[in-house]
Parts: sequence; C-alpha cells; structure tokens
Amino acid sequence: MQSDQTNTRTKKQGKAKKIAAILSTIIWLLAFALAFAIPPQSSFIWMPDAVLLAGFIPLLFIYSPSWPWLVFGVLNTIIGFFLLLSSYIPNNEFPNDIITVKKHIADYHAPFTWMYFGVVAILYGLIRLFKNTTLFLVKRNKNTNK
Repeated sequence: MQSDQTNTRTKKQGKAKKIAAILSTIIWLLAFALAFAIPPQSSFIWMPDAVLLAGFIPLLFIYSPSWPWLVFGVLNTIIGFFLLLSSYIPNNEFPNDIITVKKHIADYHAPFTWMYFGVVAILYGLIRLFKNTTLFLVKRNKNTNK
C-alpha cells in the first residue's frame, strides 16, 4: 500500500503533466494562428516557428532527465541547418513539383530560429546533465559511506 506522501506526489505530478500539456497546446494554437497572420515578407516571419518551438518547453520541463533537452536541441539544430542549406541549393537541382515546397520553406521558415532554439536547448540540457550527474554522485557517495 502506498503512503499518503507518495500518493500526493503522484497526484501533483499528474496535475503538472496536465497543465504542461494544456499550456503547450495553447502555445501551439497561437503559433498556428501566427503562421496565418504574419505575411512571408514581414520581418517577424520567424515568430510562428519560435512560438511553435516554445510550445515544447513546458513538456520538456516536467521530466527531470536531460536527454529530452539534448535530443530536442540536436534535432532543431539539424532542421535549422537543412532549412539554411535548402535556400542555397539552386532551383534547377529540384524537380518542378518540389520547387513550390522549397519556396514555401524559404519564405515561411527562418533557419536561425530553429538553430538558436537548438543551441539553447543543448546548453540547457548539458547544464541539467551536469546538475543531475552531480546530485546522483553525491547521493551515491552518501549511501556508500553509511
């Protein structure tokens, strides 16, 4: 039988996960709305992608391991790199059907937004990895000394 303390902690974690999921959904809906509200010629075209990526942050914070942050960061950095790379490849290298998709990607998705989010997530993940590893080693050392 579980203790009251464990039961309360489990309920709090469940509530935190629900709040994070709802908050992420609201942020993603805002990003979707911004994608239709901001024209591709605007200097703020990076905002829909930034808000979309920010929608993942509440979900990443509810888990204590650092690896989701690292994976999120690496994948976003790679996506940003490919977005940037695609803008330098000449159109004659693509089939005609793909040129429309390439133009949409170049007009609506700012590569550096993805890369900035990726690098920040990687740095935060590394800090979190260092913190978690240190806490684990301290706890293990205390248990070994008993």
